[in-house]
Amino acid sequence: EKEEEEEEEGIGIGRASGAEAEATVRPWDVVLGGSWGCTLALSYAHTYPRHVRAMVLRGVCLFRPREIDWLFGDPHPSSTGIGAVKGSLRTPNLRSLLGNNGRTSSTRSIRRGEGIAQTIEQPVLTTSAQPSSLRNTASAMFTEAWQEFSKGSNFASVRSETAATSTEIRTSKNPRSVLQRYYNLILGSDPLIRFRAVKSWFKWEMGIYSSGFRGISGQGGNKSNDKEDCNNVLVWNPAAASWGYEDARVWNNRSFVSVDTNMSKVDDEIVQSLRRYSSTSSPLLEKSEVSESTAAIEPMPIQPVSMSHANSIPVLKPTNTNSSNATFDPTTYIPAQSMLTCYYSTNDDYCIGPFKPFLSLSPPSSIPLSSWYSSNVPPRIPECPSFVRSLETSPTLTSLEPLPPTIAIQGGNDAICPLDTALDLHHVWNEMELRIALESGHSMYDSVIAGEIVKALDRFGHALLSSEENDLATFK
Repeated sequence: EKEEEEEEEGIGIGRASGAEAEATVRPWDVVLGGSWGCTLALSYAHTYPRHVRAMVLRGVCLFRPREIDWLFGDPHPSSTGIGAVKGSLRTPNLRSLLGNNGRTSSTRSIRRGEGIAQTIEQPVLTTSAQPSSLRNTASAMFTEAWQEFSKGSNFASVRSETAATSTEIRTSKNPRSVLQRYYNLILGSDPLIRFRAVKSWFKWEMGIYSSGFRGISGQGGNKSNDKEDCNNVLVWNPAAASWGYEDARVWNNRSFVSVDTNMSKVDDEIVQSLRRYSSTSSPLLEKSEVSESTAAIEPMPIQPVSMSHANSIPVLKPTNTNSSNATFDPTTYIPAQSMLTCYYSTNDDYCIGPFKPFLSLSPPSSIPLSSWYSSNVPPRIPECPSFVRSLETSPTLTSLEPLPPTIAIQGGNDAICPLDTALDLHHVWNEMELRIALESGHSMYDSVIAGEIVKALDRFGHALLSSEENDLATFK
């Protein structure tokens, strides 16, 4: 297994991994990627298809412009809060989604698909033109938190009189003016300014990370206290080509089979209603999101900033470092994750580079979608037949099976990487098994998400071991 979780060296996939990949005798058995690591895992598997036998993805992220615009894009000018965003696809809480009266006679009372169409709230589409390809942004949904986040970047100003405006830096229907202000604050050379900016950055990012869509009226409801609700997983079964529900619990500690996997089919319209910011009919990038420029892409320059005396932060000198009363010194603090997230999000085109056509789900016109987004299906439960490809006959980048069997795990309440991206990837890659933990968020430490990761790894591990024991010629 190769763990890509929170790995932050994705820019160097093509440069740093080439020699390693070519020298590898055996491929990686399973590549596990979460959030940004999901982007890395997919890029690696696409670039070196002979060296990845299976993938498990958590919190699906492709780093497309619309995904960054969702999290850091300015709110629409017409938006004044969640009630004003009529173009959004509103998702009811779990009880409404699964049907209040949808229990079966089974002792494992799992809510089924019956009656869903009568209880789900249909999306309300506005006829007025939106200034963005997104129907929602986090800034419009989490209004108060965004206002604090925006205010937290106003304590300093750019000193350069020739600094580029936001429209000059990035021409888009989704300006990122607040993100670009934080870029100068967090990536600048003044540690005191960085420290103050990072506190607001953490409050925004970790606030929606921890709460997700719970607590927003009409957008997921409050977290259910019903343990049965919390264990519901909506699953795309590629072998059956259908959606259904499972109870995420397992029979015992050695089992990787959910306690109830024989659920009634769910209509795709219900699944698509879980989207948070996009329509159900446009999973691919729009022309406005794809740059047609052939010029080399460079990172956005970091502009010097200054802060007024009234807003200055006093230097806190640490006392004896061996004492429990030592004072924190912000001048020595390096908020690495915030700096990297801010840098990558601002310079997304530069960071993604040659992987953008693949990650954008918009390959060149000469390459059909089925050429890039196809694979064998994951092993079935519980038979787990052999699926491993021979190294000698492994497909190339333009063949029909460039990707390994993959299981994707997604939180239905994930506000950092909403379900839209996972559904977009599913739209072009039906062989990928998609498992949606309806009540879970972004964290891999969520009990249901963690359990799904373990089950997926166990399934692949069982299949790989069975393949080696029963057919050693597979690897020759």
